[in-house]
Amino acid sequence: MFDCRKNKRPVLVALAVLIGATLACGGSTPEEPAGEPTPTRRTLGGATATSAAPTLEPLTEEDTQTSGGIFVTTEPSDAIAISLESPIFDEGRAHIERGVQADYAHFPPSSGLHWPVWVEEAGKYTDPIPPEAWVHNLEHGWVVMAFNCPDGCADTEAQLLGLFDVAPDSQYGYPKLLIFPNDRLPTKIVALAWGWELDLAAFDQDALLDFYNRHVDDGPEDAP
Repeated sequence: MFDCRKNKRPVLVALAVLIGATLACGGSTPEEPAGEPTPTRRTLGGATATSAAPTLEPLTEEDTQTSGGIFVTTEPSDAIAISLESPIFDEGRAHIERGVQADYAHFPPSSGLHWPVWVEEAGKYTDPIPPEAWVHNLEHGWVVMAFNCPDGCADTEAQLLGLFDVAPDSQYGYPKLLIFPNDRLPTKIVALAWGWELDLAAFDQDALLDFYNRHVDDGPEDAP
């Protein structure tokens, strides 16, 4: 039987690990393709990497391109107020074929079309995660925290990674939390849950933890 338990330690992995090892296939909706092999899992020691044996063909270059959509701006804005949380209209939850790009009415998406795969390992990733994958995580009650630092922001990245030390576990025994860069965000930091968005001009641990605590395990699908 597929073991969905996660290592509680945060992971630092490049997109090459993500696309080769951490996109787990499956789900419980009727759109899931049949006949996918059952994955096995392995965990590396320390806090540098955690991965699962690959169960899908590696993603193509087209897979990793950012989807189209309506963008507020391509540069982070320092003018927006700290802790601006907004409900986002529901764009549905239908599956599309893996590798196909969705057209979202709102970016970054907190609902909408998504692939029948999701990012299996909680952690901080060094490269962008396709929205068609992270939306599936949101559907499962995960929280996404993306950052936009065109000139780099090592301090902010370290602060975000530190959230794994204080974020409580989900009902499945691990923090349902993904952290990764995205250069199309409207602000420096954006936290997403299913149907909700929090925009931050700077790191705010209290606001991010509050957002996580209120929305974790609150997606439309009760799943790991």
